[in-house]
Amino acid sequence: AGDVPGEVFPPCTSMVYPPSRYAPSAADNRMPDAELVLEFVYGCRGWDTARAVKWFDHSRIIFLAGAFVVIYDKDEHTQRFFTEHDDDVVALAIHPRLPLAASGSIASRERRTPEGRPSCTIMIWNVETRERTLSPEWPSRGVLSRIHQQRIEAMEFDRTGQFLVTYGDKEDGTTMICVYDWKSGKPWFHLSAGASVVHMVKHAPGGNIFVQCSDRGVRFYDYARAKIAPDSSFTTGGYLSVTKKPTAALAVEFTEQGQAIVGMGTGHILFFANKGTEIKAVGSIKAAHAGRVTCLEQCAEGLVSAGDDGLLKLWRYEWDGTALLSQPIVIAQVSLRPYAVQGYHDRVWATSLDYLDGRLVVATSTNHILMVVVSEMGRSTRRSAAG
Repeated sequence: AGDVPGEVFPPCTSMVYPPSRYAPSAADNRMPDAELVLEFVYGCRGWDTARAVKWFDHSRIIFLAGAFVVIYDKDEHTQRFFTEHDDDVVALAIHPRLPLAASGSIASRERRTPEGRPSCTIMIWNVETRERTLSPEWPSRGVLSRIHQQRIEAMEFDRTGQFLVTYGDKEDGTTMICVYDWKSGKPWFHLSAGASVVHMVKHAPGGNIFVQCSDRGVRFYDYARAKIAPDSSFTTGGYLSVTKKPTAALAVEFTEQGQAIVGMGTGHILFFANKGTEIKAVGSIKAAHAGRVTCLEQCAEGLVSAGDDGLLKLWRYEWDGTALLSQPIVIAQVSLRPYAVQGYHDRVWATSLDYLDGRLVVATSTNHILMVVVSEMGRSTRRSAAG
């Protein structure tokens, strides 16, 4: 570089120098007469993000890719994009009653807390117009207050659509839960999630309970109790009688009666029910998958599970609200490994499942998006080892 001055372009700290034969020109400061236009996105952020793809309606799915949220119309084979995030989008929730989505990103260099710290951004926006909610009745203007500091780990609207439950990192690396009245943009309550990583949050069919799956097990939150004392609004699910050791909970679904079904890091699927003042695992499918159970989705055809073994399994089970009445059976299964690129066949598993009218949309750890017709999954009659 000789005597030519260099420049530093953060966040990089190395000096950058012009080419040795570079001659300054007035053209250097002119905007180019061309620009890049985003036309189509291939693949999603499936490798480290749960629930990265969701149905919006019968023809459209919504998925995450880089700093974009992509709305894909499978019938027209067209895409539209929500582009207001300025860093990677890692969480997605769909409003249960309005054409709205919530998307959450990792900490941004541009958007900061009032104290000047980088913070995550959660935006509420209209899927049809791809614009944030700017209604005068919604003071939040579609951007929620910046409580989470590093990344959004999980979030979901409650069944009424009034509240948005979010999980994200605090400054010390642990996870905080925040329940927003999203129209006002203000948190109703927030407290420690008692975990380092939260994998999923989902509301029970009745709407008064939501379940947190984390690296430290399962928590059940009660909205009625939260109105009185948020710090005492949760019950920790008991499962050690089945797994014999602490383990992560990665996915949750619900029976028709509203009891939780949880996929565990041990490969078990646990069925929880109330036992007096406690909530305990009262039934299980042991070794449902080789490795972790990464996803669960309740379908009209039965319960679909996914695991580290790259399989999707369709289970038939009988449950009376308090216990399993018979041994769960795998009635169909399909492997995702034939759809992995060369060299990744043993590294592919489902990281996201969403069901609508007989079809599953699946995101994989290799960032593919697949569609599975549940009734066409390969048939199997292998029985599980039930607890």
